[in-house]
Amino acid sequence: MKHLQKPGSRNFFFLNYFQLKYSLIVSPLEYYGIISAVKTLRKEVDDHDNSQEYKPFCTKLLETKKVSSLVYKTLTRIKKNSQMKWLLDCNYSRNENLDWSSAYLLTSRCTRSTKLIEFQFKFLHRRLATDDLLYKIGLKAIDNCTFCQEGPESLIHLFWSCHETSNFWKRVSEWLQSMKLLPKTSTLSNSTAFGLKPETSKFALQINYCLLLARRHIWLAKSKEMSPNFDH
Repeated sequence: MKHLQKPGSRNFFFLNYFQLKYSLIVSPLEYYGIISAVKTLRKEVDDHDNSQEYKPFCTKLLETKKVSSLVYKTLTRIKKNSQMKWLLDCNYSRNENLDWSSAYLLTSRCTRSTKLIEFQFKFLHRRLATDDLLYKIGLKAIDNCTFCQEGPESLIHLFWSCHETSNFWKRVSEWLQSMKLLPKTSTLSNSTAFGLKPETSKFALQINYCLLLARRHIWLAKSKEMSPNFDH
């Protein structure tokens, strides 16, 4: 690990520095895949009780009789990491009790479109490659927001904080109110807009489906390098 880290630090080299230092040409996905694996292993070692013998996941996999149970617990732990990040992004406390089962099942209740289902799966598990991530792995020269160009393009910024996106959500909310699906006095929260806290009113199915379409439109607009447009 010391060959991947800055001297006297636990921080890892950026890809371009690593390539210059060792005169190696490495794919960004390969390099950061290794870094991610090392970080995960280091965290498991740090969190491990010293009174017990540490075992790598591959060893546990070979020794267990309940493979599916072990894999499920591992994937659940990864899922919890994305849940904690959503709670922080939406200004909830770490102990906030959101109904994650409803959030994960929401899309299948709204639509049969595989494109929408796949998009929401990636969205909830934070697997959409925003420009701040692409910048970190060396695939983008800058990490500015595609829409406003005023700050780093994180997931919460792209889908909520950016003023272009905020104006878009305002138009969506006003339209839902004009269709009498939402009360005139209602305010759309980011957790409802994202499907983390699905709408439960009389018109829940229609509202949640429209918000799902709006989320995907934002992502498609980003991929086309244009601002989200309610008329579209």
